[in-house]
Amino acid sequence: MKNLIYILFFFFFSCFSIEKNIDHSLLNKRVTFSKSKAINKANLIIDNKIYVWDSWKPISYEKEIDWKMNPYEIGTWVLYFHSLRMVGVLARAYEFENDPKYLSKAMEIIDSWNKSYQSNSEEWEKNKFAWGDHTVTNRLLNISHLYFVASEDLNKKDKKLLTSLLIEQAKWLFEDENYVDGNNHSIMSNMALLQASVTLDHSFSKRWYSKANTRMSKVIASEITDEGVCIENSPGYHIFVMELLGQIIDFHKDFKIEIPKEYLTHYDRMAKHLAYIVKPDRKIPNLGDTYNSNYALVYDKFNNKYLDFVDSSTKQGMQPEQTDMVYPISGYGVFRQAWGDTLSFDKMTYLIFTNTNITKVHKQADNLSFNLYANKEDIFIDSGHWGYPKNDTINYLSTTLAHNTITIDNTSYDFRKVPLLTSANIYEYETEDDYAYLRASFKPDSLITFKRDIVYLKPNIIVLIDQVASENTFKDFQQLFNLSKTFKRIDQLENKFVLTYENSEVNIRHINSDVQLNSFTGDKGFRGLMAAKAMKTRKGTQIEFIKEVNAKEASLITIIEIENSFYKTPIDSAEIDIQQKESTIFLSYKDIDIQLENK
Repeated sequence: MKNLIYILFFFFFSCFSIEKNIDHSLLNKRVTFSKSKAINKANLIIDNKIYVWDSWKPISYEKEIDWKMNPYEIGTWVLYFHSLRMVGVLARAYEFENDPKYLSKAMEIIDSWNKSYQSNSEEWEKNKFAWGDHTVTNRLLNISHLYFVASEDLNKKDKKLLTSLLIEQAKWLFEDENYVDGNNHSIMSNMALLQASVTLDHSFSKRWYSKANTRMSKVIASEITDEGVCIENSPGYHIFVMELLGQIIDFHKDFKIEIPKEYLTHYDRMAKHLAYIVKPDRKIPNLGDTYNSNYALVYDKFNNKYLDFVDSSTKQGMQPEQTDMVYPISGYGVFRQAWGDTLSFDKMTYLIFTNTNITKVHKQADNLSFNLYANKEDIFIDSGHWGYPKNDTINYLSTTLAHNTITIDNTSYDFRKVPLLTSANIYEYETEDDYAYLRASFKPDSLITFKRDIVYLKPNIIVLIDQVASENTFKDFQQLFNLSKTFKRIDQLENKFVLTYENSEVNIRHINSDVQLNSFTGDKGFRGLMAAKAMKTRKGTQIEFIKEVNAKEASLITIIEIENSFYKTPIDSAEIDIQQKESTIFLSYKDIDIQLENK
């Protein structure tokens, strides 16, 4: 009965849908390949190969596409398959070549998909990868891409089919029962519905616009903190959401709709935050679900003076007002030696710290973790993001044991069960010209509390003050570090460990504590494995310092000293005085005096 109502609804209203003359260059598109890539991938599809993403090899078929297939047994593959991404690729190729074969193949795929759907509608509608918010959003945009790029060349029959499908996707996105509130998918689905509302002259267009606009305002306010940080726990998703917001702003401009002022404010704040978190090599730190990249991002596309400064290595744009930045609400801290000049920009020491827990979206068990960079190379890195399928590799890379943090007795905390907001906190910080520090706590459950203070004495000293307090006795207190690709070897001397890298030496010394060193290289088990890129791992090196305590409380004070030829006046760690008196730690170096009272 439900399917009959849908069929009657779409037949009736599609008859009253009037085509608008839309410039396809104004559309939000899911496929924006370069000409060479678009033609190359489209020709694969012409040759009866199912191409959905570069991460998977194309799948050949002979006569008909089997829309029930899942050759890689991965839901994400099915999602892009059913989003008709191949249609988006063919539409992109048609933009460049205007070759009828691309249009013909796109309609062949759409006809095949539609017939299969009509025959299996009840089964498909239960499949979240065939009819989920992300899939339907992308499907609407891919069909819209084809419709408007080829509007003058489509026959009446094809136009009618495409129009009815566009209306069906828009109607599905409109329904509250299908809406997932509070993440980047929400922004994308609202954007697709907004686009449908202004490109299809339909009796429901105004209702689509009103609901999408209301939802969009709400999700933008919840997705981005007042500090200008996307809450999805990952710099990669900060960029993605920022790009989406930029598209929304452009959409309003292109269709001459007033832009909400808060959108512009959020965008400017997000751009400024991005300028702070970019590493000196102009790459993005791969925290959370951020894929590792060997290439620097191109920042001039964001049209922001601070990002122009970063993108040009200080030659253009404007230098951010501060050198160090702490975001206590969002849960990040960024310390930088200096911004430098064009010649020294990529040599500066840089540290980014994370202790976020506003949402579980793209969250990993990485609280109190940090990455470190110096003299044109990474020192301590995140283990990275492999992808979204469920397997043992994914499980490991998201655990506490895969991050530069602290734990006890090899424990990894299930971030899905950790209370939001109150469990993670940056409760004190200070930034000065010659030093910066922050203090943070993480409480994964009611029985245990971890604390980490990070002090950066510029240019080359990092001091870690790590503490744990538990209701139960534990055996070992562990401190973990993932080492970068340029790591060469580790030597244990009388009172310190020396890590040799290509451009630096890193000395690690623990104050008044005996520790045991363990090293993992991914040869036995998962520890030491790193995500190289999407669905690819590599063997790396993780080191672990263990302090045996057999108690309910423990602390570990660590001095990390970086030595390289770039520093003109480095600090000698031997000149740093650290004293603990009752519950307060006193740290002194020349004119710097820092008191860290246990709170």
